Amino acid sequence: MVYSVLLLIIIILFMIADIDKKGLDISSPILLFSFMQAISLLIQILSFIFYGLKPKYEFNIWSFIIVLCSYLSFYFGASLFEKGKMINNAIKSYNSSKNESSIAFYLTAAIGIIGTFISLKNMIVFKNPLLFLLYNYNYFDMYFKTSSIGSILWLSNIASLFWYNFSKKKIIDKLLAIICFINILFRAAYLYIIIGVFYFCIPQAILNKKNKKANNKDILIYFVIIGILIIAIPFISYSQVSIREGEYFIKIYPYTAGSFSNLAYYANSLILSGPENMHNSRNIFRDLGFGQIMIYIDKYLNTNLYQEPINSGFLNQIEGIEEEGNMSSIYLTVVKNPILIGESMLFILGALSSILRKYSINNLFFMSSLCFFSAANFLSFSGGGHFATTRFFPALLYIWPFLLLKMIIKTALSKNTLQYKCASNNLQ
Repeated sequence: MVYSVLLLIIIILFMIADIDKKGLDISSPILLFSFMQAISLLIQILSFIFYGLKPKYEFNIWSFIIVLCSYLSFYFGASLFEKGKMINNAIKSYNSSKNESSIAFYLTAAIGIIGTFISLKNMIVFKNPLLFLLYNYNYFDMYFKTSSIGSILWLSNIASLFWYNFSKKKIIDKLLAIICFINILFRAAYLYIIIGVFYFCIPQAILNKKNKKANNKDILIYFVIIGILIIAIPFISYSQVSIREGEYFIKIYPYTAGSFSNLAYYANSLILSGPENMHNSRNIFRDLGFGQIMIYIDKYLNTNLYQEPINSGFLNQIEGIEEEGNMSSIYLTVVKNPILIGESMLFILGALSSILRKYSINNLFFMSSLCFFSAANFLSFSGGGHFATTRFFPALLYIWPFLLLKMIIKTALSKNTLQYKCASNNLQ
């Protein structure tokens, strides 16, 4: 536990320094990358202090150094690219961040509502779906996603929360945004709740920064409400969860503190046997966070890129308790691959996150990309899949097509205007 405490202290100090430098800015890559790791380590430590829940696998000095260097790789990558001039101001020319229209919001909201209805219909849920969700949370978690077309359309609910920020925010717009958020709850997984929140809040934070508004109270209120909701999920999911007896901590352990217990297992193995993917480029690519993308490529292009991880089984995470989990932090990119590749990847992720944040002020493409990067950074404590499809599909399917269409229309109008001017000059 000594190294967990030391790692927690270091992460908190860097996080405080970031807040002192920028203020409480939820779009800060360093803050997002640090926060949930600190929470996970804190849960591990508190579980041990109050309930004697000792992690089954703990860091040694060498694995601690590897994890610390991994954190610093992201930190310095993000820090180095926070300052500096923009490469090309022309990049903002076709994606103004003004409140111009509600069309994209209405379309994505409609698609999301249709997708939700299809999924609920396939689950044979018609009356009082919200009430049914509360009493059958695990059932929704297992079966809501089984409708492939419904699930794909359902992702549009997340994109609609992004587009709400650029709507005219009439009463009907606010009502639709609430409906779309409720639709996200039907997936019954905190992962999608967090992703939806980031697609909703990151544009607000960026627009506030652009308009020089220091007041982010509304955004903080959203996060407090969502935080309370996520804390309450174990009570909804399980009929009897006692805080006094430590059952609550045992239930949330696999998705928080357990990620560091699992990480210690793999990091300690690295010292003994070396990287698992030393001579397998496909597995390196998979464990750098592209595994889900490879699965989709195999499915639709009939390729054979994805290979199941050798050590993908569930591990007991708490000493003496049969509570298994397979969640591990993004630091698996380092401990499963050649160290230089993993550390470079984390440095690039930090740099890319800062670059996206910088350009997001004037460009909706970068802003939408920042949304899924922010969600991934925040969730990096609970999975190595930084580029997981669930995080970038809402942007790929329901944000980027609108931006592409807008660019095409604006380019065509610009050419017509130029031709008109040329014709006018020739007549004169």
